[in-house]
Amino acid sequence: MDKHRRLFSVKLTEEQEKVLELFSQVERLKVNAFAGSGKTTTLVELAKRNRDKKFLFLVFNRAVKEELFKKLPSNAVVYTVHGLAYKYLRGKVKGKIVNRRDFTDAVINLLNLPEKDYSYSMQNCEKFKTLFQLMI
Repeated sequence: MDKHRRLFSVKLTEEQEKVLELFSQVERLKVNAFAGSGKTTTLVELAKRNRDKKFLFLVFNRAVKEELFKKLPSNAVVYTVHGLAYKYLRGKVKGKIVNRRDFTDAVINLLNLPEKDYSYSMQNCEKFKTLFQLMI
């Protein structure tokens, strides 16, 4: 183990090691855990141990994104959910998305929602889920 690795190595719990072990055995892995339980540490270590694979981390706010970005190896990227959607939409929408209203209008158009219907229904949720799967 080199000096850099020793300085920044993290002692993982038995549960975290189990997640890393399971990753090599399954196609998809979902980790449910409470806040502060070490999910981020586990996933960062997963990316570090699997440099031959690419990882996408989705977070809910810019502060978490910026902090996580500092910890990730080069085989991983991090976006806010909004940022990933924006990146995808920029390639799909004619014209510029320069503000929040343009972004909202682009989503409404792509999902074929009625112009004034901003309600959160299961139908709209399913349409967004389909759009999100296309992005990945």
